[in-house]
Amino acid sequence: MVKPISIGVSYPQEIISSTFNSVCSFSTGKIKMQNVPDNVVQFGAVNKNGDTLTANSANTFNGLSTGDYTLFYIDKFGCSTDTVVTVEPVIDTQAAFATNPISGTAPIQINLQNNSVNATDYSWWLNGDYQGNQFSGFFTDTSGTYEIELIAWKTDSICADTVSFTVFISDSLVASLPNVFTPNNDGVNDFFNVKVNLPVSYKLSILNRWGNLVFENEGDLTKGEHKLWNGETKSGEIVTDGTYFYKIVFEIDGDFVDCELTECEVVKQGFVDVRK
Repeated sequence: MVKPISIGVSYPQEIISSTFNSVCSFSTGKIKMQNVPDNVVQFGAVNKNGDTLTANSANTFNGLSTGDYTLFYIDKFGCSTDTVVTVEPVIDTQAAFATNPISGTAPIQINLQNNSVNATDYSWWLNGDYQGNQFSGFFTDTSGTYEIELIAWKTDSICADTVSFTVFISDSLVASLPNVFTPNNDGVNDFFNVKVNLPVSYKLSILNRWGNLVFENEGDLTKGEHKLWNGETKSGEIVTDGTYFYKIVFEIDGDFVDCELTECEVVKQGFVDVRK
């Protein structure tokens, strides 16, 4: 008579562990094996170089650098199982800087203050161009976007932290106006002209010394120089020589500037002498 026998099958055990990451490039990481089964006769960790590491009495592998580690069990039946865990780098450097102002209209000076924490070395960049390890700001008379980037680290650049900020600069209206003109049809300085650096619409008012309106006009101007007044009244008569007050309300075309960053309505006023 054949007696039945029992055959035990050992299944691979699940590996449970806790991973503590390493501060940057220093070997401060650790892996703790938890709830090691009673039938496990050997366990360990293998680093990226193929070295088998030995745990301490608390089943912990200490002094680990960043990278992947293969954990394994071997039970009393010779069955094994493994899993891969990763010790991640912890970057304790914090890159930070303040920008003053954060936006504006050209021309403008942008000032920077380095507020980085736990850093000794720096790399500054402006629109992709290296500015050096110290950078206190820049001046520009050109509108556009300016991306500022700061890379900060301590001892080893592999531990770097990066922060960036974009400054938006709009054009400001520059309107050049004369303080005298001579409407005598000699072909020289016959008009009250304006020269603008941006497309604008405008509304012009001319008043005499008694505050009476003698001329008004409105329209659209392209970039460049334009004739605004030929020295005549609303009825077409030439004004007498003297000093006149002007007020021009400009409205900048929103396609050329960001009206949230700059004032799109600009008022210019002053006095102009008419001499024939």
